[in-house]
Amino acid sequence: MKACPQPDCPHGQPCPDHRRKPDTRPSAGARGYGRRWSTKIRPAYLKAHPWCCLCGAPATTPDHHPLTRRQLLAQGVTNPDHPRHLRPLCDRCHRTETVKHDGGLGRQVTPADQR
Repeated sequence: MKACPQPDCPHGQPCPDHRRKPDTRPSAGARGYGRRWSTKIRPAYLKAHPWCCLCGAPATTPDHHPLTRRQLLAQGVTNPDHPRHLRPLCDRCHRTETVKHDGGLGRQVTPADQR
């Protein structure tokens, strides 16, 4: 049996406190990142903006900024995927920015995330 993944946990097996929680977010398609996003919008944006705007590495992700896609839709923006609402990021910068601004994977931001 596997040990708990938390290094300082006294349990000899994965315990309920440290077991990975399932992702309860809606699917990517339900969040607006369906076929149109993956086959048209994302590739076209990355072709036009090939470099990460934060570190200069090759961009891999068009990131909604400064508002998230969800916030844009809540404000009634009809096309939240317009290039003016996006910025090019590499995977590393996208992960860092996601955790910094929305806690990552849709979780609430905690004070520790904002350091």
